[in-house]
Amino acid sequence: MKRIYKKICLLILSLTLIFTLTPFAMAETPVHDYDTSWAKVTIEQAIASGIAQGYPDGSFKPDNPITRAEFFEWVNQIYSFTNESTKTYTDVPSSTWYAPVIAKATAAGYVFGYPNGTINPEGQITRQEAAV
Repeated sequence: MKRIYKKICLLILSLTLIFTLTPFAMAETPVHDYDTSWAKVTIEQAIASGIAQGYPDGSFKPDNPITRAEFFEWVNQIYSFTNESTKTYTDVPSSTWYAPVIAKATAAGYVFGYPNGTINPEGQITRQEAAV
C-alpha cells in the first residue's frame, strides 16, 4: 500500500511540474466591434488586404474619427513608403508610435506640416486635408 501511495504522489508531482513548465498559448478572441457597422464588409476587406489592422487590442473603432497620424499610416501602407525624412515637428516626440509614420509621410512628400512647425498628428483629419 505504501508503494502505491508513493507512486501516486510521484505521478501527481511529475504532472504538476510538467504543467507548470509547459506554456499554454491562450489566443485572445479578437474584438469585432465593427460587426454591426454599415462598413463591416469594407473593414473586413481592408483588414484582409493588409491596408488596415485596427488597434492593438483587436478593435477597429469604426465610429471614431480618423486622426492625421492614422491616415498617414494608411497611406504609407498602401503605397509602401519606407524612406524616412530627418525633418522634425515640435509636436511629434520621437518616442511615439507615429514618429516614423510621419517621417515616412514627409519623405514621400505628401505631408508638409503647418507654418508654426507642428503637424497635429493626434488631430482629426478633415476631408479637405485627406483630399489634398
